[in-house]
Amino acid sequence: MTTSTTDNERSFTRNEGILLVVICIATILTRLPWISQGYGIDPDAWRVITSARHIAQTGEYIFSRPPGFPIHEYLVALAPVKISPLYSNGITALFSGVASLFFALILRYFRIKHYLLLTLAFALTPVVYVNSVNTMDYMLALAFILGSTYFVMIHRSFVAGIFLGLAIGSRITSGAMLLPLTLWVFLEERSSTSCRRFAIFSVTTLMIGSICYLPVVDRYGLDFLRFYDNIGYETVESLLAKISVHVWGASASLGFIALCCLVPFTFRDIREVLTQPLVKRGLALSSLSIALFTVAFFRLPHEAAYLIPVVPFVLLLLALLLSHHLLKYFCIALLLSSFFVNISRSGVTLSGPIIQDHLTRQSQIEETNKLMEAVTRLSEKSVIVVGGTLALIKILDDKHQNNHQYVYGIKDSTAFKQYIEQGFQVYFFNDMDRYNMLLYGVDLRKFGAQQLDVLEDK
Repeated sequence: MTTSTTDNERSFTRNEGILLVVICIATILTRLPWISQGYGIDPDAWRVITSARHIAQTGEYIFSRPPGFPIHEYLVALAPVKISPLYSNGITALFSGVASLFFALILRYFRIKHYLLLTLAFALTPVVYVNSVNTMDYMLALAFILGSTYFVMIHRSFVAGIFLGLAIGSRITSGAMLLPLTLWVFLEERSSTSCRRFAIFSVTTLMIGSICYLPVVDRYGLDFLRFYDNIGYETVESLLAKISVHVWGASASLGFIALCCLVPFTFRDIREVLTQPLVKRGLALSSLSIALFTVAFFRLPHEAAYLIPVVPFVLLLLALLLSHHLLKYFCIALLLSSFFVNISRSGVTLSGPIIQDHLTRQSQIEETNKLMEAVTRLSEKSVIVVGGTLALIKILDDKHQNNHQYVYGIKDSTAFKQYIEQGFQVYFFNDMDRYNMLLYGVDLRKFGAQQLDVLEDK
């Protein structure tokens, strides 16, 4: 079991400092084989590139999607106009290394015996690994969240506030961490000192977070506080998949089931651990953080990646409760999860999530290129409904055919009729007819749209 100490700010030995640097570098190195293939499966990653190019070329801020992710968007905009995936994905990989470093420091603070092994397992958790090699903001926000958590623990309230403010600037939902970290401050000590720490931390957080969003408010006003609502709620099967295998992978999900079965046999040890004040504070911090981000996920369960902030706190909770042996076995299961067995809507494959993500990105780009090639051979003026593929086309299309238009969707019958009156033939890509019907209630086939089957155009 984990033991506590009153001297958690102990100095680092030279070897320990080297090991922490090595784990950070090792995390980044595990990302390098996967960062050159496009910007990611999620069209939002490609929207970031569109936003960053506009910022770089004009100096004018536009968000990639509401409510804006200014820290990430400006970082990517620092690249040359023709942004390379190596640069923008490399930023994400770099911050995943920073997140791993801070996670290791948090585990060390609690004196977790196998903290370096657990840090490596965190770095290779499927949802973390996959989202460390694309152009998304999840790992930036998580790195700042974990940095803020560590600095709160070592009583660096001002620095902690800066980090959480930057986390909010990276992803606005990171502001939820203000509550668990405030809880930590007041559980640690109830005095005028804790009130002072809270005031410095909270004011700094809100100030930095607000500064980050000044360009967003300047451009959009308070309209930036929009978000994508659900288009129909997920099925129970889909939700279970997202919170299990899509986050943890197949082998670690089985590991969770095994741990649940073993709880009755470790209950006496867990009760003993709960007598330690440091452990109780850690459990309170972890439990509240997990609860907040899980509730947010169930409100809008679009992506398993929304649960990324939950991952380090689940692992911390397990580290505080489990015996060294059980924790070690679970880490091994987690280390295997990214590389072996992937379960998705398309079925079960032996290659793991990180490999499947890479292959899907390749096929996604190839399919988009085939679509654009097919469109160039259309003789008549055309409108092509492409949904999220529009984000890829904006980056990959260098021909810009003026007689053809790509659109995300057609919102109503009036818009459809206007295209026809202007002499356009309407096509839709893949199953965008069903998606358009679900999103806008417009049946494209009913109004005469045709499917553009790119597989037949070779």
